[in-house]
Amino acid sequence: MTTKKQETADTKTDVDIREDGELRTDVAATPDCDSTLDFLQRWNMELTTFYAQRYLQYAALPMRLFSCRSVAEFEALQKDFLEQLAVDYRREAAKLSWISGAAAEDLDASAVAEYAARLQKAQQDAAAILEQAKAQADRILMSAENHAARLSEPQAEEVRKRA
Repeated sequence: MTTKKQETADTKTDVDIREDGELRTDVAATPDCDSTLDFLQRWNMELTTFYAQRYLQYAALPMRLFSCRSVAEFEALQKDFLEQLAVDYRREAAKLSWISGAAAEDLDASAVAEYAARLQKAQQDAAAILEQAKAQADRILMSAENHAARLSEPQAEEVRKRA
């Protein structure tokens, strides 16, 4: 299996990509994502470049199909186009995975711990709110039962009819 070296413009890092579009993780360097904005810039630049290249291929396709002289030639061109499409998307998925993996590696343990603490606090707050709602519902039911007990039977019947 052959590989080719590709230098990505946004990371200035050599990345080995096999012809089937997969990254060779044993030799691929990881880009340094210093911030969320840096990550988003890398992600969006990669997608923009990819889509521009794909759109050029899409735009050229009708003229290439129009130049076909036989059904077999048409089918072969269509088959080649779809195979290249699959390879391009596989390669792009590998690149985006590599970029997002680098961003995930940049998260430090304190940020993860802080997020976990905030999440636990939110869960505790939610549990407290549910307990308050349950207590309020119990008070409402108790008040309704007391009110119903104080009503005489004719009054209770009148309340039921209105409800």
